[in-house]
Amino acid sequence: MSNDTDPKQFYDQFAIKLARDMLSGNARMEKAIIFACSLLQGHFRKSVLDLGCGIGWSSFEFSRAVPEAQVQGLDLSPTLISVARMMFPGSDKLQFESGDLTEASWQQGRAGKYDACMMLDVYEHIPAAFRPVFHASLASVLSPDAVIGLSCPTTLHQDYLRKFQPEGLQPVDEDISLEVIQTLAAQTSSEVVYFEYVSIWAS
Repeated sequence: MSNDTDPKQFYDQFAIKLARDMLSGNARMEKAIIFACSLLQGHFRKSVLDLGCGIGWSSFEFSRAVPEAQVQGLDLSPTLISVARMMFPGSDKLQFESGDLTEASWQQGRAGKYDACMMLDVYEHIPAAFRPVFHASLASVLSPDAVIGLSCPTTLHQDYLRKFQPEGLQPVDEDISLEVIQTLAAQTSSEVVYFEYVSIWAS
């Protein structure tokens, strides 16, 4: 995939794959959701931002895991958000919105800060050169004791795709190492407290 591809156009066409993953089962995403739910359940969280929520599967599961919390699903793609709203009708505890975290127009009017931000298979799709801007925007919408949770492919898996299955890569698919995550933590006034490699389809 070319880095010149418009992310919104690319992800607008992603709904069928995401729905298939949810309905037919996707072991990697299921483990990621279970992991994220465990982070949310460990402490009382009043508000959760599900960044890059896609069709809303993860947001829905977060709202079930912490029913007392307000869960906000956010995605660049208006098409995916439309599907999310059809599949998981919003309530006072679960809302879906199309927008860009880094745009001032989205940040304006936020009622408060989020106690948690989950990014499942999202962070690797942010261009490396754009990370400082993204980190600053993320930090600006999080409460001081917020938790950030993310899942992403290992660098070994990304290298395998580049060599043998390049069609499996998205327009932007960066390597996310522990060092990259440590930089994310440093630039959001956070600390890395847990990091793990999980073997699912290949060890």
